Amino acid sequence: MPFSATAFLWFIAALRTPLVDPNEQRSETFSRVQLAAGILFVAGAFVAAAPASAAATSIEFFDSSETDPALLRQLPQLGYSVMFVFTIRMAGMFIAVTSRLGRWLLPGWLTVIGYLLAAVLLLTVSFSALIALVFPAWVVVLCAWLLLGRERRGAEAVILSHHGNLEHGSPVVPATREATLVHMMDNLGGKLGSFDRIERSLADGESWSGFDCAIDGAAYFRDRAA
Repeated sequence: MPFSATAFLWFIAALRTPLVDPNEQRSETFSRVQLAAGILFVAGAFVAAAPASAAATSIEFFDSSETDPALLRQLPQLGYSVMFVFTIRMAGMFIAVTSRLGRWLLPGWLTVIGYLLAAVLLLTVSFSALIALVFPAWVVVLCAWLLLGRERRGAEAVILSHHGNLEHGSPVVPATREATLVHMMDNLGGKLGSFDRIERSLADGESWSGFDCAIDGAAYFRDRAA
């Protein structure tokens, strides 16, 4: 239990960075809620595991002859109550916030499944072991998609950000070296193409153009001046 909880905390820390949308101001707020839900889930799992293991610990390491057997039978039930009534709710909140936080990156089907599973965990009152498996199954699917689609998503980000600025129609801004390089090459090609367009529009003998918004100024053609 301690090792899995530690691994999950590292998973939360690693998950926050790629899911935050740099173009949405509320992403940081959702990221904090996600972190809080994850920490509360781990804390709830520890609290639920403590009474569930108290009976075995008492028998193995302490003198349990004076311990009420009825109490020992009730301790696991207390652990189950904490897990299925409280801790599972935090798992549902974590799934919901992660799905909302990563909706710009995650595929639509994974986002919808996340919302549905979150609703199940938040609203269902059940002590079935299947409910406890919903959250780890979702984590496995999310990790598999993030790992397998890593290269494809990198290429998509380069393509989507090649216009550079949001006001120029780019869905996202360049956030990697590759995306920045492609954007600058695309911008350079566009400016050089603008010079060709401007030169074709000039009358014979003219070497200076008027102001052109594409190059943010006037263009001068030395060969035409000669």
